[in-house]
Parts: sequence; C-alpha cells; structure tokens
Amino acid sequence: MDTLKTQRRDIADKAKKLRREGYVVGSLFGKEIKNSLLFKVDKLELTKFLRNNGKGSKITLDIDGETHIALIKSIDYDPYKGCINEISMQELLKDEVVKSVAEIVIENRDKVQDGVLQEDLTEVSYSALPSDLVDKVIIDASKLKFGDTLRVKDLDLYKNPKLTVHTNPEAIILSVSASHINEEEEEASEAASASSTVA
Repeated sequence: MDTLKTQRRDIADKAKKLRREGYVVGSLFGKEIKNSLLFKVDKLELTKFLRNNGKGSKITLDIDGETHIALIKSIDYDPYKGCINEISMQELLKDEVVKSVAEIVIENRDKVQDGVLQEDLTEVSYSALPSDLVDKVIIDASKLKFGDTLRVKDLDLYKNPKLTVHTNPEAIILSVSASHINEEEEEASEAASASSTVA
C-alpha cells in the first residue's frame, strides 16, 4: 500500500487560494469520523502518486503524521485546465463493507488478432470488505480475435464470492470488430469486380 503525505487544512482556507498556491484540496470521511477531515496536498506530489494509484485504490493517508487506511472514492479532474480540483477518500474499517470500483486495464492492445478493439466499459462497480478490495482488472488483449466479446460476467472478479458486483453482468467490456482497413479493402475489391464485370 502506498502512502500519500498531506497537511491538515483549516476550513477557513479557501480552495481557490490553495489551488493558486499549488495545492489540491481533499477530504476524508468515514463512519468513525464525526466531521470530514480536510487536508491539502502538493499538486505535483499528488500527480506523481496517482500514476500508480487511482479511484478505487486502497492507500495509507498521512495527514500531518496521523495515518488512516483509506479508499480513493473520487477524483475531480478538470479536463479543460488539465488539473485535479479535489480528491475524496473514505476511511476503511476492517469489518465494514464498502462500495468501490475496479479499473479495467487492457494490455497488449496492438496485438489484437484480425480486428479492431472496441472498449465499452472502463470500470466495474462492486462492494467488499477492505481486505478483499480490487483496484484493477487486467485484461490481456493479445489472445483476442475478430468476433470475441468480453462481458462483466466473464471476469474472475464477478465470480469471486467475496465480492458483490453491481455492474450489469451482461454489460460488454470490450469486443473485437472488423478492421476499417479490411472493410475498405473489401469495398474496393467489390467495386473492382463490378467494374470488370461491366467491362
């Protein structure tokens, strides 16, 4: 588990001011936390941290030396400014089931056989105890070929009795369709055949 070091933030500290100073604001909530704990984290440090951690990751959150085992619940990202506005986390308790998401990670995209990979789902929603949390589902695309379809119900995550999956089991994660290039070649071939027939 990776550790994210942060600083406690006073409720009087304005988020806009902190962002101008190079911080991202965040909050930690949980059943045993009376009010959300507010914190701030250096923007560059957080960006670096999120290269290996993301929504659904279990981490150690350090707020001025006070540590909490936490789940990253949401990351408010501004695509226009290319920056993170806010991050929200939930404190994990050993016996409390929590709702989370597992990110779909597809490897070897360039090795798909005889077709084009179409991705329809980027994450799967589920509930589990903290000890059973899964932050990523790795899919090897190198063995996929034209006509293949992968659904949520095909994942080991869905078959895991320790997890309760909320995403529709029939939902398509990815599929392999005909290559656009192949379609163009077929059309060109058909056009050439028609032309020669007329001639």
